[in-house]
Amino acid sequence: MPFFKKKPDLGPAPSLSLDWSPDKAAASLQQVFDHTIGLANEAIGWYLHAKNSKGRLARRLRVLAIVLATVGALLPTAGELMADSFQTKPIRAGWTAILLGIVGALLLLDRFFGFSTGWMRYIASELQLRQIAQEFQMDWEAERAVWKGSAPTEAQILEMMARCKTFVSQVNTVVRDETNAWMKEFESALQQIDDAAKAKPAITEPGALNLTVLNGEASTDGWTLTIDDGKAEARQGKTAGKRNLIPGQHQIVVRGKIAGKAVQGEKVVLVPAGGTCEESLMLA
Repeated sequence: MPFFKKKPDLGPAPSLSLDWSPDKAAASLQQVFDHTIGLANEAIGWYLHAKNSKGRLARRLRVLAIVLATVGALLPTAGELMADSFQTKPIRAGWTAILLGIVGALLLLDRFFGFSTGWMRYIASELQLRQIAQEFQMDWEAERAVWKGSAPTEAQILEMMARCKTFVSQVNTVVRDETNAWMKEFESALQQIDDAAKAKPAITEPGALNLTVLNGEASTDGWTLTIDDGKAEARQGKTAGKRNLIPGQHQIVVRGKIAGKAVQGEKVVLVPAGGTCEESLMLA
């Protein structure tokens, strides 16, 4: 089954050729009724079909976004617990940013194609069309009951034709209002996507680390700082700063020598997006 199944559009109404002679007026009115209710049923059928396809896609995108957002939110904590409990390497911070980026893309897709909002619009339009169609059918039968099996008079014909015209106008108004709502929504989605493309997401803003090695000065030859699996950087004194870090969890390891003995300290830190992480540890 294709991802997007094309739905036939609502086409123009076919013309009618009617005979309004007294003996055929009732049959002609029946043709007008069948034609008019057929237009409404075609619109109802279109919205029913469109509602189902939009609903399926909306639910799938939203469920996937919820799952990925939950995993992304739990990943830093889960990675820290695994590193402490099983002595494993911490989960790279970049995975959280990747997952949240995918969540944002899924929500933008939903917004752009209008799966969730379109689903709700189609439900409302289908219910409204169904209601006015049922009311029209009841009114029509009530008018026919007045005839009592006789041919309709000229006044009755004009009244029922006016009722058909009103009904067609109601159907067209529902469809037009839904279409106008879709156009405004689509225009808003385009603007939102353009704004999102121009703005730099806060989640991708790099962070910084300020590290204090409490006994760093005791390592007279200096010490090295390693972040994740990166290159060891030589440092002196008690403090070190690192900029342009990916937001999320990072494993920091410092190594040095105190009184000729190799010592080290390590810690898993959480670097905030666009912020600074202040941490301290000991060489032991």
